[in-house]
Amino acid sequence: NKVSTSIDIRQTPDYTEKYVTKADDSYVRVMTSNIVCAGDADGRETFDKGMGITWQQRVQIQGSMMLAYLPDFIGLQEMQEGDTYGVALMHTELKKVISSEYTFVEYEGMGQNTYWNPIVYRHNVWNLDEKGVMAQLTGFDNSMHRWQWAKFSKIDDPLQEVVILNLHYPISSQVEAREQAGEIVNQKICELQAMFPAAEIFVTGDFNAAEGSELYNQTVEGTGLKNANTNVGAIDLVLYQESVDCKLRYSINDSFIRMTSDHRPFFADFKISN
Repeated sequence: NKVSTSIDIRQTPDYTEKYVTKADDSYVRVMTSNIVCAGDADGRETFDKGMGITWQQRVQIQGSMMLAYLPDFIGLQEMQEGDTYGVALMHTELKKVISSEYTFVEYEGMGQNTYWNPIVYRHNVWNLDEKGVMAQLTGFDNSMHRWQWAKFSKIDDPLQEVVILNLHYPISSQVEAREQAGEIVNQKICELQAMFPAAEIFVTGDFNAAEGSELYNQTVEGTGLKNANTNVGAIDLVLYQESVDCKLRYSINDSFIRMTSDHRPFFADFKISN
C-alpha cells in the first residue's frame, strides 16, 4: 500500500503567505475536508480515473495541503480503514503523510473495512483530553455515519479548551434518517456544551445540507452555533459558538485539490478568549 507515484505539491498550489499563515498565532484554525472514499473498488476506480489520479495520490495531495495550511483541527469525512476492496487503506496512508504534525483521534472498537469520519489534531500544540463516538443510528447505513467528538486543551495554555464534533450527514434522499440525525446531533451538541462549559465547541462536517435548510436549522436550534462557511450553497461547514470571533474564512479550490474530491476543504481562524 505504498504511494505509487511521488507527488510533492506543497509549493506548487497557490498556498500563499496570506492564507497559510495565521494573522495571530493565538488563533485556532479549524478545517473540514471530505476526501471521498467513492464506495467499492469499481466506484473508487471510476472516480479516480475521472480525476486522472490514483487514490494514493489523492491522499498524498490532501495530506500536503494539510501540512501547508496547518489547521489546529481537521474533521475528515469518508476515510476508509481496512482493505475490503483490495485497494484503499486511506487512513493508514494519510497517517504516514501527516505524522510529523498530526495525530488521529482513534475510534475505540472500530471494525476494519469501514468508512469513518475521524478528527485529526496538531499533537505539538494540543493535548487530547477526552473522546467519544456518538451512538450508532438506525434506519440507514451506519458505516458512513459514525461520528466522533473529542475535547482538547492547549499544551502551553491548558485553560484554552476546545471540543470538536465531526459528522457526515445522510444524503438528501434519506429523509427519515436525516431527521433522526439532526435531532441526535442537536442533543449531542447541547450535551457537550453542558459537559464542558469552559470549552469552545466547533462542529465540522459534510452536512449534505446548506445553511438555512431544515436539517441545518434542526442541528443548531438552541445551541448558539453559527456557520463560518458563508459560500452560497456550501455543505462542508464549520460551526462555531457566538462567543468566538471568526477572523478568516477560506475555501481551498486549487487545481490539485479539485482532483482529490468533489468537495472543497474549508477552514476558518477563530480568536478564543480564555
